[in-house]
Amino acid sequence: MSRLEKLDGVSFRRNVELSALTSFRVGGPADVLAVAESPGGLSGLLELLKHTGARAFVMGAGTNVVFGDSGFRGVVLKLGRGFGGVSEDPAAEGRVLAGAAAQWSDLVEFCVAHSLSGVEQTAGIPGTVGGALAGNAGAFGVAVGDRVAEVSGYNGEGREKKVAARDVRFGYRRADFGCELVLTGTVLALAPGERDALRREAEGVLARRREKQPLEFPSAGSVFRNPHGEKAGRLIQEAGLKGRRVGGAQVSEKHANFIVNRGDATAADVISLIGLVREEVWKRFGVGLELEVKVVA
Repeated sequence: MSRLEKLDGVSFRRNVELSALTSFRVGGPADVLAVAESPGGLSGLLELLKHTGARAFVMGAGTNVVFGDSGFRGVVLKLGRGFGGVSEDPAAEGRVLAGAAAQWSDLVEFCVAHSLSGVEQTAGIPGTVGGALAGNAGAFGVAVGDRVAEVSGYNGEGREKKVAARDVRFGYRRADFGCELVLTGTVLALAPGERDALRREAEGVLARRREKQPLEFPSAGSVFRNPHGEKAGRLIQEAGLKGRRVGGAQVSEKHANFIVNRGDATAADVISLIGLVREEVWKRFGVGLELEVKVVA
């Protein structure tokens, strides 16, 4: 690990509490947090990780992950502000260039302000552009992959790679880029829109989120993917699990597909409650719930 400290373009810290870096506010320490501040730094870091065989986990804003209470034995890799830009593509009208470290909410605001339509219905999706791409995030019938023209990133050997949208297999809350890829950015293809109408749409989406989702508590958003033709939240509610607690973790009383941290939850509480919910839904309906969040324990 000491070789990390010598890499240009990478900032480095040891024993970083993951509870401070994730939206669930649970999880123990990571051995190393390495933040790539430049393309050269990222390339060198990935090359070093491959050479040493060190365990690594790529994290965006930490809004869709639960780390165990014992933490992560290895390197948690994040992208720094050098990968956080959002701009119009000077070479193509209606296209937006977005760095993977940019907040998705900032991207939506940029598009609305520049009268570009296509992502306003995704207002309020937490996390980074990279995280939204990796999980093909979506809301109200719109998925991120619907707007992607190209993605860029670095493979496990530290080489830059660009992948056209036609070569990405986007699915429900999934994206397969055809190879191991640390995403660094994307090009989105959008349409002209009327700014005030786009803003009203985005604000309406945000209002619906505030009304239906337990945003007042730490969480990782929807815990389970919706089974085909069904809603995970409805199944959990019909199983009588709204409000069920394990320690400080609780199935939200507002939205049953959210597990929230009531203030003193441990990762073990969250993971146990996930298991309880899956077991009860299977017993009641014979439906196996598939995780949308990543559990790294």
